[in-house]
Amino acid sequence: MLKVAVLTAGLGVWMLGVAATPAAALSCTTSDTCPWPQSCIKGTCQRVNTFRLVPECATARSSIPGQAPPVPTLTCMLQTFGRIAQLILGLTGSMALLMFVYGGFLLVTSAGSQEKVTKGKTVMTNAVIGIIIIMAAWSITAFILDNLASAVSTGPKVGG
Repeated sequence: MLKVAVLTAGLGVWMLGVAATPAAALSCTTSDTCPWPQSCIKGTCQRVNTFRLVPECATARSSIPGQAPPVPTLTCMLQTFGRIAQLILGLTGSMALLMFVYGGFLLVTSAGSQEKVTKGKTVMTNAVIGIIIIMAAWSITAFILDNLASAVSTGPKVGG
């Protein structure tokens, strides 16, 4: 049971994006000049190693000492929405994994009872369907936020 708890916690942490991913170091002045989901830290765009629900741009603090805090913009709103979506999808993914484990537990402990076997299979099937829906929601959210962020940073296209 301890292994299941550790696995579930590890998956939840992974889905929340706590692990840092290497990225090209772009110079910046505020988080608005960094591509989503990076933040401006000490003058370079970096992915934050810890999960913060509210991005730096929405806290009315400057990452560079002596500089006025940035005014939250549409990019800041997109970062906030992306982080909220990341949190919700990470939690629901962890719950789906727990339901999958629960269905497996029902199957293992059924002791030949057809009712428990059927219930375990149903729980596992529903958990797999839930995981597929969560992954699709994650992909759609990332696609929309990435395209909105790039449209905001590059501006509208005229005469396409």
